[in-house]
Amino acid sequence: MRKVLQAHVDNEALDPTLRNAVAAGLLKLHEYYSHAKSSHYTIVATVLHPTLRVKWFNKLGEPLTIQAEVIFKHVYEEYAASSPPEAVTPVPAPKPSMSGDGGFLEEAITDGDGDGDDSGPGATGVTTSNDPNMAMAKSELNRYLSGEGGPGLLRDPLAWWKSKTVKSRVEREMDDKIAQFSSVTGASAKDARRFLTKYKRLDQALDAYYNDPSAGARATASTSKLGALFDKYKEPDGDDITIDGTIKLCEDLDVDPEDVVLLAVAYELKSPAMGQWTRKGWTEGWKALGVDTIPAMKTTLETLRNNMARDTDYFRKVYNYTFEFSRPPGQRSLGLDMAQGFWALLIPHGLAGGALAHVAAGGQDSDGDEVMASAAPGEGWKDAYTQWWFEYLEGSGAKGVSKDVWQMFSEFVRTIDSKFEKYDAEAAWPSTIDDFVEYARNRLAGGA
Repeated sequence: MRKVLQAHVDNEALDPTLRNAVAAGLLKLHEYYSHAKSSHYTIVATVLHPTLRVKWFNKLGEPLTIQAEVIFKHVYEEYAASSPPEAVTPVPAPKPSMSGDGGFLEEAITDGDGDGDDSGPGATGVTTSNDPNMAMAKSELNRYLSGEGGPGLLRDPLAWWKSKTVKSRVEREMDDKIAQFSSVTGASAKDARRFLTKYKRLDQALDAYYNDPSAGARATASTSKLGALFDKYKEPDGDDITIDGTIKLCEDLDVDPEDVVLLAVAYELKSPAMGQWTRKGWTEGWKALGVDTIPAMKTTLETLRNNMARDTDYFRKVYNYTFEFSRPPGQRSLGLDMAQGFWALLIPHGLAGGALAHVAAGGQDSDGDEVMASAAPGEGWKDAYTQWWFEYLEGSGAKGVSKDVWQMFSEFVRTIDSKFEKYDAEAAWPSTIDDFVEYARNRLAGGA
């Protein structure tokens, strides 16, 4: 629609009065579009449309795609925590259909570069993972973001949702078999599904797995060895490894207890709190990483350290999990001092290795929307800006950091230019970040 209106504005053959009217309408349309683009309601509604989902935001650039994922995931988690699922009878899934009449929705899902390529940060949602168990044992949220279930009916998204309200009996039975298969073999959910899909019956799938030499190689970590190590570090009269055991573990691993790599270990082992490790998380986490001895764990720490430094997706997973496991029980926010401590570990590590390498606007597509591109070295966030951020938060009187601010800050670091000139105030950034941009611009103007 915008392209059509712009063509009329540029058409000098039209009556000037008509062109002025169209220009006024185009201006108003841009205003409404800007409001809609920054509205959380619009973002959530768009992602909830099974034909559009997060991938629709790809043409708006990586920052907006990531914001859409973060906002939608936050809303989902809040809803899931307060609303237990209701059992209802599903209806047959609607078949994908497009009317082909050139209407608004058809234009919306094809608008962009027109090549039909869904690659990019929103193409698969948040389904990638370095942990094979987590990658396949997807949550309901990740399965939806990955495109599971197909696009449904373009003009009747509710039909798709009605058909997906509960799992089918066959899906529930498969989930049970996967759980049993993994429990017996120690295999990942991905391998369990592969064998069960091929052999159907659980007993036949188990026989095939144990007769496959390559399958055995994927589950070499010993549960008994990991259990013995866990017992070495856990509290004598408790069930978990706590602070004292963690310090002893760090000594054996030759790692400082404040080393950033331990945040990656906390993510992999699903630590419930700082300095605490459960037997289940310990065993499943190290088995997924394929190690069961201290020397092997030392080697794995270096791998995790490098992944955190270089892999943007992995850095983001560890970064977001840090907020969850370090937040005090029952609290919605993280204390400012603690948040600053973790930022001081994470941000320099991501900047140095490239996980937080700057991405910049790479011009506009045919519809006038910004696309993202790599930027020249030195164009983005500087180390000094992290201290500015701390000083701004302290001066603002903030006592804690919300989940929204925590998650969006790492993306802000990746996308802001070094002079804070290209910040999009109409995007869905938290107001805390909006205010910091003004603070930083004032400091730069004053020669700070």
